[in-house]
Formats: sequence, C-alpha cells, structure tokens
Amino acid sequence: MTIISNDNWHLSALTSLLVGKRAIESGGAFQSLLLHTTDTLDEALNCQHFLQDRVACKPKSFSTDDGGKQLRAYVRAFIESVPDDQVAYDLKPGTKKITWWIVRRARTNNGILNLETKFEGGPRPGYEKPEVWQVE
Repeated sequence: MTIISNDNWHLSALTSLLVGKRAIESGGAFQSLLLHTTDTLDEALNCQHFLQDRVACKPKSFSTDDGGKQLRAYVRAFIESVPDDQVAYDLKPGTKKITWWIVRRARTNNGILNLETKFEGGPRPGYEKPEVWQVE
C-alpha cells in the first residue's frame, strides 16, 4: 500500500515496482493499493497509468477528516485474505498523521517500506535507497 502525495507520485511508483519485482520473484501475485485524497486523484491516476503493465493498482480516495477510520477500513479490506508476510506498507509519501494511521495497521511479519533519497529542492533521481523493515 502506498499513499500518493502531490509532488512525488513517481517515488510511489518506484517503490511499487521494487515491491512488485520482489513479490513476483518469490512466486506471488502483486497488487498495490494506491491511497489518495481528493486533491491527489490526478497523481494517483498518473501512478496507476505508469504501473499499468507491471502492477495491478487499486486507487482509493479517503478523507483525512475522520481520524483515519476510512483509510484503515480500506487497508483492512485490501489485506484481509493476504498472509501477513506478503503485506507491505510504503511509508515514504503522505503526512505524518497518515503515516501513523497506516503504521497502526501493521501486523507481525508485515513489511514496512522506506525509500531514502537525497533532496535538493526536490528528490534527486538516482539517489534512492530502498529499505524494508519487518514488523516484529
């Protein structure tokens, strides 16, 4: 799952590709839940279009006015039949409160994804370093 933000949908797409490659190599199917607010719909659609031949994406719009209830319900429904070790959360994009709402859903053996990058007036392509942490 990833959150789409205004200025870095391409980082979300890169993270989805990295996770998808890992899932496919391990023999699993791969889908990505692209969580976005109404003001980031265009970015979510750009990300979905970019990934269309590689990753099955499910864009879902959520409100930030309900303390994360809608977002958590989407996540719960998306992962309900997926083994814990095949679920990963992308923490890079989104606000701190949205990151917190997602992390609260993480279960033992889920993956937490982070894409470290250098910023100089924006993300610097070529400096991305993917990190995957397993929830204990």
